[in-house]
Amino acid sequence: MRCQTEQLCFFATLQVVTGLYLGNIRDSEDRDSLRRHGVTHILSVHNGAKPVLEVNHSPSFQR
Repeated sequence: MRCQTEQLCFFATLQVVTGLYLGNIRDSEDRDSLRRHGVTHILSVHNGAKPVLEVNHSPSFQR
């Protein structure tokens, strides 16, 4: 999904198959949208990977 402006770009993920979404780092930082979409786990792939949210019960992070 392409956004005209940064303000219009909210949870710009793509559902690949049922229950599997592909998104960007900004999406992974949006706790409310993650909760609304039922996201419970995040796989983060990038240089210098580190958890973007505090470790808690949801979402969970593994290296």
